[in-house]
Amino acid sequence: MLSAFALGTWYGVAAAGIGSALADIILGYAIYAPGTFIIKGLMAFTASLVLRILYNKIKFEIISQIIAGVIAEIIMVVGYFFYDAVILSYSWSALASVVGNLIQGGIGITLSVMIMRVSKYRQIFSESKTNRENQNTTNDNDKNQ
Repeated sequence: MLSAFALGTWYGVAAAGIGSALADIILGYAIYAPGTFIIKGLMAFTASLVLRILYNKIKFEIISQIIAGVIAEIIMVVGYFFYDAVILSYSWSALASVVGNLIQGGIGITLSVMIMRVSKYRQIFSESKTNRENQNTTNDNDKNQ
């Protein structure tokens, strides 16, 4: 979710899907990597889309982020249940992962909203591309002198 909130739709999808799938592979859960890539990418896409729609309607960023996060986390819980039950053929034993995924989702929403609040005041993610380009140009000019 943080990637969707901070990077926007397509960069958020790429960061969430690729980063999470790579984490699965590196940590020894390669069997989950294809599902994680799709589920986390879909979560980021949905969170970004819902956030944009809600923010344009209610103009209250925290509420928009929480609602977008809850919807994205529902996708995660259902997605991993489906992946475990159908793709990995764990059948009804896949229900055992639901509680852990709900906890993970709650923590993810909380941390994402908190980090976005702090970054808004610190202007970590809100710096415009133009300002970054101007700063890079200035730094390049300084190096040449």
